Amino acid sequence: MRYLTALLTDLSDRLKQTDMLQFMTLFFALQMVVLFATWPTNNQLANDSWFALMQLKALSMTLLGVGYGSHLSNHPASSQRITCLALCTIVILSFPFDLSSYAASFPATPPAWTLIILPLSTTAMFGLGLLLGHISSFLRIRALLPLSIPALIFGLFALDISLGHPISNPFSAITTVAPYHLIFVTIISLLTLRYVLRRKPQASTQEVTS
Repeated sequence: MRYLTALLTDLSDRLKQTDMLQFMTLFFALQMVVLFATWPTNNQLANDSWFALMQLKALSMTLLGVGYGSHLSNHPASSQRITCLALCTIVILSFPFDLSSYAASFPATPPAWTLIILPLSTTAMFGLGLLLGHISSFLRIRALLPLSIPALIFGLFALDISLGHPISNPFSAITTVAPYHLIFVTIISLLTLRYVLRRKPQASTQEVTS
């Protein structure tokens, strides 16, 4: 209980920081713009607002997940896990936009799919960003991260094209139930959580007393 209270306090503090506040404001504003721009004025026209909204969310969370992950790869685990949790929280807070557009668009994709896949994809992209950051640090090319991030996302596209199935590409899998993509992001999310939940090894008694 004490750990949960501390975690919620840290999450609240993280969401109040300037970068998260700016992102949330822009993220929610863009969703409203997309809904207004794609909502048909004639009831006889098809309402495709849900599909446009899903692509916006996939793009936003992919860029932010990989971006924050790569930037925080050399930061403490506490900073990594609270930022990852903050990104997932923002995704969850945006679900009312999904449901409102879903009710109007009537897509074949069940609503539970996006409720599950978006937080998982965000966590997985954060984990891939951490990996990208560590590789960049090892190769001493962190200055090239602004180029490495879109290159990684392009690589996800290329992998899907070569395999012929929506496995790693979050944009094609968000509007269609893709079991392989679900397995992919679940595995990477679990590895990411295992990494960001790590703790520093406790110093031995001999080291403390010496």
